[in-house]
Amino acid sequence: MPVVRRVRVAGGRVAWLAALAVALSALACVVEREPPRRPLRSAPAPPPPAAPPPLPVAPIAPAPVDARAEPPADAAPAAPPVRGDAGAPVDAEALPPLPPTVRAMPVPSPPGEALRACQADSDCVAVMRNGCCRSGLNEAVNKGSVEAYRGSFTCPIPRPICPMHLVLDRRQPACDAASHLCTLQAPP
Repeated sequence: MPVVRRVRVAGGRVAWLAALAVALSALACVVEREPPRRPLRSAPAPPPPAAPPPLPVAPIAPAPVDARAEPPADAAPAAPPVRGDAGAPVDAEALPPLPPTVRAMPVPSPPGEALRACQADSDCVAVMRNGCCRSGLNEAVNKGSVEAYRGSFTCPIPRPICPMHLVLDRRQPACDAASHLCTLQAPP
């Protein structure tokens, strides 16, 4: 292997970059002169295993049905059996109940007349409808009863699975002159 020598340039300083270039070019020449290496030989791969012979399949003929025969009077209509993973019938009552997040969501009752009482349109406000999930729909209530309305419903499901959409409810709250109750009316 060649020896790297110091190269002096004007001013007496060492030019390391030039020395590195010389060393790399010398190394490249040595690598080019090396004889090629022979590839390693390995044992031949074993042949793939033979496929098992196909199983004989016999056609299944449907059972003859007598159209004139009637079921006995005391026989209940047969429901299709619920089948498990292995195809064996499973008793549907023995299955565990669905988790609460899959069951139907409870729907709160509409606000009572005490929460919707009004004398003028300025007494009514639109608030987000109570429920386990926010749907974007509004309810019209008296502006003094907003907190009472929000506290009137608590969702019994701790973390419900809710749809990922909201309705843009543009209805405006107004006081119905005949019933003196807050209602939502379509915008003009």
